[in-house]
Amino acid sequence: MVNQEHFALLGQGVDAWNVWRKAHAERAIDLRGVDLSAIDLRGVDFSQVDLTNALFKNANLTAANLTGANLSGASLRQADLVGTNLGWSNLTRADLRQANLQHGILTGANFTGAKLSGANFQGANLRGANLRGEDLSRVRLSQANLSQANLSHANLSGEDLRRANLSQANLSQANLKGAYLSYTHLRDADLSGAFLSQAFLMGADLRDADLRGAFLKTAILNQANLSRANLSQANLSNADLSQANLTEAELIAIVGLGASFVGATLTGACIQDWQINSATRLDDIRCDYVYLQKDRQQRCPPVQEFAPGEFTHRFQKVRSSLELVFSAGIEWEAFLIAFQNLQIKYSEAELSLQTFEMRTAHSGGLPSSGGTFVIQLYVSSDADKLQIQQTFDRDYQLTLAECDRQYRDRFNASDEEIATHRQRRTDLLELAKLAARHSDWFPTS
Repeated sequence: MVNQEHFALLGQGVDAWNVWRKAHAERAIDLRGVDLSAIDLRGVDFSQVDLTNALFKNANLTAANLTGANLSGASLRQADLVGTNLGWSNLTRADLRQANLQHGILTGANFTGAKLSGANFQGANLRGANLRGEDLSRVRLSQANLSQANLSHANLSGEDLRRANLSQANLSQANLKGAYLSYTHLRDADLSGAFLSQAFLMGADLRDADLRGAFLKTAILNQANLSRANLSQANLSNADLSQANLTEAELIAIVGLGASFVGATLTGACIQDWQINSATRLDDIRCDYVYLQKDRQQRCPPVQEFAPGEFTHRFQKVRSSLELVFSAGIEWEAFLIAFQNLQIKYSEAELSLQTFEMRTAHSGGLPSSGGTFVIQLYVSSDADKLQIQQTFDRDYQLTLAECDRQYRDRFNASDEEIATHRQRRTDLLELAKLAARHSDWFPTS
């Protein structure tokens, strides 16, 4: 309940209130539940005041002093708080929707459970603020100082954080999908387990950042500074790291399938167990040496430095081809099963379909069945092609036999009927159906 004496003093105006506050600096002020909606309170001194559940909707609190104030449960919706000092204030469960806090001082403020949709924190100082788990997807934070702030588990998806200061911030497990972080300061930030798919991090300062287990699939990291960053077990599939600085970065067990490292600097990086494929681009890498084991173990090369282009030559995976030849047509359903099993068993071989070719055509029209049919597969150059082919041949024949057995049991079919049924299953129309169901098998380039 609001203290009536204090409320009456406030009614004399901001100047009179501030004079009284200065003369009674040690006195505890109780304005709990006070309704000051739409009041002009510019420059008011509410430092250390208990304003629990107070109403400030549409109030003008520009340049006010609310340092250490208790605003738990207070309504500041659409309030003007430009340049206001809310340092170390308690804003738990406060309503700040559509509030204007541009260039405000909010160092160490506690926002647990606050409503922040539409709030404007552009250029505000939120150093050390507690925003853990908050939904910030509709909050303006560009150029804000969020250094050392707790943003773990926060929702920042699609947020514009360009040129914001997030150095030493805790962003572990935060959702930053599609966030704009170009040229943002993230030095020594904790981004472990963060979701950064499709995020824009061009030119970002990520020196010494913790990105362990981060999901960076299709993220834009070109020209980013990731020197000494820990990216262990991060997913960088199809990410753009061109011209990035990865000097002494930990790239242990990263997933870099299809990622672009064109022109990146990798000197001193650890690439133990990194997963790359033939679609991973390593052109024009600048690298004197790398480590193949953690803790700066197993330097490569052991003493000298890589010659120009040597890193790419040594580590770039090249794609080659494997032919599967079918002398009497293909039973497409059996092929489907056998090929799926092959992709699972040899996932590291990057198997995909390249071309289909009929080398022996039948007379009398389209080659609808039979004949010699050749399928070209894409396969990584270091894969054991003989073993892959033998495995496929065995699985294909076993699958054919199982299909025949099921047809025999279901229809009590004779050998002649089974042969006729198999012939129908080799029709090229079955190939069209197969391609429609599994378009992901076919490479796009």
